Amino acid sequence: MLMKLLKYTCIAFALFIFASCSSVNKSSENKFIKINESTTGLSFKKLKNQEQLVNNVEATRGVLDAYLISLATNGIKNMIDKRKKKYTAEYSMALTDLHFYNNLSTNGIFDPNGIIFKGFTLVRLAKNNKDEATMDTAFVAHFLLDTTNSYEIANSSMFRLKLDSLDYRFPKAKYKHDRKTINIDFEITFTCSYVNESGNFFSNIELGKFYFSVRSAPLDKNDAGYAAFYRKLRNKPLTGACFIVPRSFGYYVAEDKLLKPSYSWGNYSIAATVTESSKQAFVDKIISDNSDLIINASKTQLNKTSGKLTKKNGKKG
Repeated sequence: MLMKLLKYTCIAFALFIFASCSSVNKSSENKFIKINESTTGLSFKKLKNQEQLVNNVEATRGVLDAYLISLATNGIKNMIDKRKKKYTAEYSMALTDLHFYNNLSTNGIFDPNGIIFKGFTLVRLAKNNKDEATMDTAFVAHFLLDTTNSYEIANSSMFRLKLDSLDYRFPKAKYKHDRKTINIDFEITFTCSYVNESGNFFSNIELGKFYFSVRSAPLDKNDAGYAAFYRKLRNKPLTGACFIVPRSFGYYVAEDKLLKPSYSWGNYSIAATVTESSKQAFVDKIISDNSDLIINASKTQLNKTSGKLTKKNGKKG
């Protein structure tokens, strides 16, 4: 009798613990990314003729130099200490198995025709303090493909991003009641997996990173400068650059029902990390003393990445 009583007591206690843990671990927020795509694909028809630049030995290396400077800036920011602080909150969101193009191609791994990627939206929802059954929008950030220089996409197989809008309502990070502003850092990473013509498989290759920092962002919508502050952020470029997504080698079914070589839709993934801090900005100061070291490291990383992306026939690019 005693053994049965102990048995049922243990079961009841276990159920109680399970119920308690389920209640405590229930998420109080929801974070996600929404991809914005074009139905027709990015057009290059309005760009001016560049025939005179093809195979020209005097062609400028300015685009590459600009990219190295961008990488150097990224390297500087990566050196910043990211230790957890009392008034700092960090959270991540991701989307996988996305398509970068709306067509198959026979032109090659970096054929830019048919790009449907237009940008993406980051959203964080949090429980309402007064009504826990409902979710409020904590922030919405829209980022767009920057088509200001479409030549860079066509000529260098790289793209950049800009902020379209940021609607920030309340923070996740703790802050003192007299604090009226928040610091926000966005880090966005593009990755892909693909196979080349030689059958070499490349998994989770990092194509590029972007950073966007907002300092002293107002929290109170009633403040006089609230709307003007966020309006000034619109169309600001993000730090960083990214290779367009390489198309994986494969085959398509031709009109004669035979399989013929082609390149895929360009599968990729996007991940975003948002860091909030109610303390003084922690990515405000450039460490100029290390600039040469960072640029050299950036060149090495660029060579490694471009080598991986252009590797064909079992030879390093």
